[in-house]
Amino acid sequence: MPHIGKYKLKSLIPHVLQQFMHLKVREGLARQTISIIQGILNKSLKQAVYPYKYINENPMQYVELLKEKDRKPTKDDIKIQSKENLRLLNEKVNEDHPFYLPFHIGFHCGVRVGELCGLEWKHINFDEMTVAIEQQLINKKITDENGKEYFKWVVATPKSKS
Repeated sequence: MPHIGKYKLKSLIPHVLQQFMHLKVREGLARQTISIIQGILNKSLKQAVYPYKYINENPMQYVELLKEKDRKPTKDDIKIQSKENLRLLNEKVNEDHPFYLPFHIGFHCGVRVGELCGLEWKHINFDEMTVAIEQQLINKKITDENGKEYFKWVVATPKSKS
């Protein structure tokens, strides 16, 4: 941990460690990675208190990670097509086009692309005129027995209840 490596153990105060943790957040590390770093520091400094007695108190006990707040997506987060773009798409995707059916199901039902790709005929009730979104197609990272990573298309549960 280069940023705190220049400090002597006794000069590691909560403020220094808090700044270090905020720096890791600003660097864009994943929440899980930051939690792991916090855990390693906490355990190490706890051992420096006891059994080694290098310091009297664990400064990490005062360091807090900011709570993640769920925020509503903004217009910048969501890719919303203009009415003009949708009109042009509708003109280009005629009944002979291979994307005609998926385009209209997605357009009229408001489903995600992965949910649309996960649709099967059993999910469509023509009598009640409903579509049940019960699965989606995702590109999942797989690690084989040799440690080699690759991606594979698999069926999974949808992101949210339909």
